[in-house]
Amino acid sequence: MLSESVFLLRRAAARIGRVIHGVATYHVDGLDRLSGRRSGLLRYTFHVESLDSEAALQMKRNNRTIAGYDENVEAYLKQTTSSINMGDGGHGTWLGVYVDALQIISRQTGRVPRVLDLASGPRPRDGRVYRDLGFDVTLSDGSSQCVERLREAGFNAEKINMITDDFGGPWDGISINGGVPHLSPEDLEKVIRKAAGSLSDGGILAYNYKIVLDESDSGHRVVYNKGADKDYYLRYQDMLDPWELRYGLFPVPSPTFFDSGGTHLWSSKVLIKDSTLIEQGRI
Repeated sequence: MLSESVFLLRRAAARIGRVIHGVATYHVDGLDRLSGRRSGLLRYTFHVESLDSEAALQMKRNNRTIAGYDENVEAYLKQTTSSINMGDGGHGTWLGVYVDALQIISRQTGRVPRVLDLASGPRPRDGRVYRDLGFDVTLSDGSSQCVERLREAGFNAEKINMITDDFGGPWDGISINGGVPHLSPEDLEKVIRKAAGSLSDGGILAYNYKIVLDESDSGHRVVYNKGADKDYYLRYQDMLDPWELRYGLFPVPSPTFFDSGGTHLWSSKVLIKDSTLIEQGRI
C-alpha cells in the first residue's frame, strides 16, 4: 500500500512536470481494497526533500556526470591505464568476443569494419585496440574535455551524449566500455534502442556493466543491501528484461570478469543485429 501511494505521488508530479524544492509534507489516503474507496484510516505522510519528474532527475544525473569529467579530466587521465589487457589472446574478455565478431564481419564482407565507441573517456585504450586491428574507428564522449584529449592522441573523436544525441551510422560495431554504470534503466534502454537503429544489419553492439553498484544516486531501484553509509544495487536486475530483442539484437555468449583492481564484478553483453526477424513478425 505504501509503495503504491509513493508511486502514485511521483507519477502525478511527473505528469505535470513540476519541481518542488525544500521540505514538503504530503498526506495520501490509502485505498481500501475491499470497498475500492479511499480511506482516511489508511493515511500515510511523506516528507519529500525534492520531488522532480523522473526525466528531470535523470538529466540532472547525466549533466553532473559530464561536468565531473570536464572538471577532473587530468586526474582521470592519471588514474587510468594507457592500454587494456585483452587476456588469453583476446578471447578471455568481453572486448575479445566483440573484436572476434567484427573480424568475422570483415572476412565475410571484405570491408573494413566501421566502429563507434561511446563514453570513451579521455584515454583511447579501446581505440588503440581497434585501430591496431585496422578498423575505421570513431571515439566519442559527452565531455568536451575528454573529446579534446582523444583528438590530441590522434583519434577521430566526436562529442556525443549517449542519452540525448544521435549516434549516426550505419556502424558495423558500437561499444560502451564502462559507461553503463552511469545510466538509469530507462536511459540504458534508450541507448540500446538508438544503437540498434544505428547498426548495419549483422552489426555488433557490446557493452559491460557492474553487477553490483554502490552509487546511491544512479537511478537504480533494486536495493541489494542497505548499509550504514551506502546502499548497494543489483545492476543485473536491469538486464533481466530482454529489451534488446525488441530491437532485433540477439546475444552471443560473453564473459563475467573482475576489473583490473579485482574489486568490482562486471558482466557483459555482446549482441548481433538481425532486423529480418522483426520484419517477419517473429519477435
